Amino acid sequence: MIVAAGINRDIRAKHKERMRRCIMRVEKFRPVRPADIRVRTVELCETDVLALWATHLAGYRQWGTGALGELMNTEFRVCAYIGKCGTPVAFASINPKGSPDGIDEGQLYFDHLCVLPDYQQMGLVDSLYARQIAYTQKHEHERRLIRRVPLHVRVAQFSVERGWRPHRSLADKELYPFGVYELPRSRLEAAGSFY
Repeated sequence: MIVAAGINRDIRAKHKERMRRCIMRVEKFRPVRPADIRVRTVELCETDVLALWATHLAGYRQWGTGALGELMNTEFRVCAYIGKCGTPVAFASINPKGSPDGIDEGQLYFDHLCVLPDYQQMGLVDSLYARQIAYTQKHEHERRLIRRVPLHVRVAQFSVERGWRPHRSLADKELYPFGVYELPRSRLEAAGSFY
C-alpha cells in the first residue's frame, strides 16, 4: 500500500511538471499584455533567483563567472515575471560598485540589465526602469550620482530617450563601446513622471 502511494505521488508530480512546462510553452509564444507582467524586488536571500540570472549574465565577458558574486553585492534588484507560472524573464539591479574601471565607485549604477531573447522589445525594460527610478527617488537624500554603462545600442538609445547623457568613455572600448552615461539630477524628477 505504501509503495502504491509513493508511485501515485511520483506520477502526480510528473504530470504536474508536464502541465507546468506546457503552460510555459503556451505563455512563451502568446503576445504579452501589460496586465501579464509582474515586477517585484528580489531580496538577497533569494539565492535561487540570483543564481538563475548569474547563469544568464555569465555568457557576457563583462561579467563571466563572477556574476553571482557581483549580484550579491548589489544594493537593489528587480525581476519581471510573466504569466501565472511566474516565469522570470527580465532582471536589472542598482549596483554601487558598477564602475568597470573603479572610478565613481559608490554611485548608483543601473546595472545587470538582462531580458531573455524571446521577451525583448515587449516593454519589460520600461517596467524595470520605473522600479529603478522609484528606488533612486526614495534615496534622493543620499545625493549619489546616477550612472549606467550600456552594453547594447538599444540600451544606449533607451537611456538617451529618457534624458541620460554620455558622461565619459572607458579605456576598453571593445567591452564598453558606449562608455558611462549619467542621468542629470534635473531629469530624475521628470523620469518619475514619465511613467
